[in-house]
Amino acid sequence: KQIGLSRYKFAQAQFCLAEAARFQDRQFIAEASSCALYQDASGTRLVMRYSAAGSNLSVVKGLVGVGDHWKKGGFASGVAESTRQIRAKFCTPYASPPQRKICAQVCSTSAKGIVDKQLLRHFQDQVRIFGTDAASDELAAARSLGKESIDRRLKGLRPTFPNLLLNVRDFTHGARRTSR
Repeated sequence: KQIGLSRYKFAQAQFCLAEAARFQDRQFIAEASSCALYQDASGTRLVMRYSAAGSNLSVVKGLVGVGDHWKKGGFASGVAESTRQIRAKFCTPYASPPQRKICAQVCSTSAKGIVDKQLLRHFQDQVRIFGTDAASDELAAARSLGKESIDRRLKGLRPTFPNLLLNVRDFTHGARRTSR
């Protein structure tokens, strides 16, 4: 509280700044013509980043989100489910605000916590490349996200990334990890 901000006010300001950056990312993704996703798991955390290109060949890179893949069961199914959850949270304006009620000027109650389904559909349709390191659970998750798995077909769900063309392995990352 040295600069006159309580922890709550600081968390609120931090959330507002982060939400403004996510708003710009969501705006670009909504207009993007293709997108590549890269993910990496370290311990229980799964980090997902994107690189997207617009129709005018402008490129934007950023963070989609961070998740805990062990809470979803670990292994390939946990990584796949965490990937879906991170992607849905990215497409949700004002997701996970600070614990207390955020001021009405910043977050309207009508938009808070509701997934933008049009953005979510466009985002998953534009993913063409999916990159992982050489970990077997991430590779298996990438394969299941790009094609229809039996479980998803039985539930009547479409593939998470139906237009996925290429699964890329980051061999250098895997080699660095095994050489330690």
